[in-house]
Formats: sequence, C-alpha cells, structure tokens
Amino acid sequence: MDNYTSEEEINEVNFKVLEVINSGSCFELPIKTLERIKEIIKENGIEKLFLESHWCYKNKVKDMRKYFYIPIIFKIGVESFDYKFRNEFLNKNAKFKTVEELKENFDSPCIMVGIK
Repeated sequence: MDNYTSEEEINEVNFKVLEVINSGSCFELPIKTLERIKEIIKENGIEKLFLESHWCYKNKVKDMRKYFYIPIIFKIGVESFDYKFRNEFLNKNAKFKTVEELKENFDSPCIMVGIK
C-alpha cells in the first residue's frame, strides 16, 4: 500500500507501520533496543510491526508476539524450498520441510534469488 498515487494516502499507511531491519534476527537485538522499539510504538501510535527472524528462532516467535502488544508480521529469508540444497549445500540450518510448516510461525517469506 506504499505506492498509492496520493502522498496523503501513502503517509496514512506508513505512519501506522514500523519495520525493524537488522543484519540478523530480531531475537539477536539487545533487550534495551527492544524496549526502545516498544517505546517508539507507543509514542507514535504504531499499529503494525514487521520483524525478521531466522528459522532457528521459530519457537520464540509466539513470545515476541506477546512482548509487543500490536500485530507483528514475521519475515523470514528462504534461499530455497529444496531441503537438501538449503541445508546441506548452503548450510542454512532451516530444517522445515513444507511451506505449511514454515507458515506456522512466519507470515512473509522472502525468497532469495541469484544463487550461482
């Protein structure tokens, strides 16, 4: 919804959403950073939060959803849906076998492309 033709409509959507991007996973952020994100959400009336996580933190996703009191869209990088290629060749330690299994905790898979 960030490509409306009306700047007013774009701002209306963008001012309600916060996306936190780091080089790893939201579970690797220090607690003080998480506390500050929570403050920013409250101060600005943010209604939706986007976070990123690696598969290995799948069992912590529900706890993070409880920590923040607004809806969270959890993103996850997925290099391939080929289990053997993803885990044996790329060594990604993302041991899900089906899309359904991935969808149990994550909302937005980002498919990686450009692997030679």
